Amino acid sequence: MAVVCPLVNQIATGPIETLATAVPLEWIDYNDHMSEGYYGVAFGEASDALLEAIGFGAAYRADTAGTFYTVETRITYEQELPLGEPIKVLTTVIGVDVKRVHLWHELFNSAGQKAATQESLLLHVDQAVGKVSAMGPSLFTAAQRVRDNHVGLPGHREVGKSIRPVLGS
Repeated sequence: MAVVCPLVNQIATGPIETLATAVPLEWIDYNDHMSEGYYGVAFGEASDALLEAIGFGAAYRADTAGTFYTVETRITYEQELPLGEPIKVLTTVIGVDVKRVHLWHELFNSAGQKAATQESLLLHVDQAVGKVSAMGPSLFTAAQRVRDNHVGLPGHREVGKSIRPVLGS
């Protein structure tokens, strides 16, 4: 269903377009717009596309038993998205160390309006032992390269924020 955009030559120029698709019927809720859970699905596909682009493909997984687990996310919703609306996700690598990748996703509608954002933290895991582990050297180097190219991008006010407590009366 989703079409992953080619990432060639995008790494040095800014956020990477990691997903382009249209909102399908199964993502529509009883309010006639995209249901909140499917924003997470779109962002998950975008994370996977970014990881594939830096070398985290089937061969890496088979050779190393390494994988990524998403351990934390925060989504903000800014625009409703109707059935069939063309959407795209732009992804920025905010931070990387040998065991973690910190991503910032922005989802846009066909008019170029930001519809949602997601901040996510992914951990590299060795599935053979079931523990967090260091990425393979080539994967880590590629992730660092993307992060280094994204350092100068405008900051995102929402990064690192959480939901403020509601203090009831």
